Amino acid sequence: MAETWTIGRMIDWTAEYFERNNIPESRIDAEVLLSHVLDCPRLELYVKKDKELSKNDISKFKAFVIERKNRKPVSYITGEREFMGLKFKVNPHTLIPRPETELLVEEVLKIVENSKAKLVIEIGTGSGNIAVSIAKLSPAVTVYSADSNIETLRVAQANADLNGVSDRVILEHGNLFDAFKGECLEGKADIIVSNPPYVAYSEKGLLAPELLFEPQSALFGGDDGLDFYKAIMCDAGKYLKKGGYIAFEMNSAKSSQIQKIITDAGFKIEKVVNDYSGLERIIIASK
Repeated sequence: MAETWTIGRMIDWTAEYFERNNIPESRIDAEVLLSHVLDCPRLELYVKKDKELSKNDISKFKAFVIERKNRKPVSYITGEREFMGLKFKVNPHTLIPRPETELLVEEVLKIVENSKAKLVIEIGTGSGNIAVSIAKLSPAVTVYSADSNIETLRVAQANADLNGVSDRVILEHGNLFDAFKGECLEGKADIIVSNPPYVAYSEKGLLAPELLFEPQSALFGGDDGLDFYKAIMCDAGKYLKKGGYIAFEMNSAKSSQIQKIITDAGFKIEKVVNDYSGLERIIIASK
């Protein structure tokens, strides 16, 4: 007689299997993958824990389990990721949005509220999670966002469409501020925001296996991880209004060096925000 696989049994078995193979967050990953296969919320899995899975669902789920066992990130398996309560499409052309980056968006939203900002420039859009979230949660704001990878921009555009902000998220193809040539944005931005590549090449061997699936151009910021901060600060002053702000996510280990790059460019450090682990992660400066 064939084995009966219920939802609850499948979650328990998969969580144990992932744990034996040193997969972080083993039960959560099992739940996320199965909820994706069944197209239902994770909470519903436990409401229906005694429901028997179909052969098709089992086959699809097992294929996902093998991918995850091989350390492929869950978000690349499912093709989606939640960020700021919104759904985003992701693929290997885009960095997977992380909870720490929500802190960056929250700080930008505070600036928008306090300064009545209308125009935001983002450098390095990735999946569009930062630009789309800002536009979605601040209906009066327009965000111009650049990326040098055309495939990445296609994902960002899909996410702007998905979240209903494609009229206020203007995506440009190009390197850094060169992407905005012809847009006449010099001296008009209220805020410049970026989560730039900030891993040093020398740190590659220290990264979790999952990170090697992500686009390397979105991870590595040169020999010391500071290349993009230097490049952005070279032109940030040209695009910001007087009294405008710049907001960065950063490698906490390089906080003092990044602050020096910013102050050397003539900006004033307004605040440094710690992440959920107590590490310096977000830096806000004014022109």
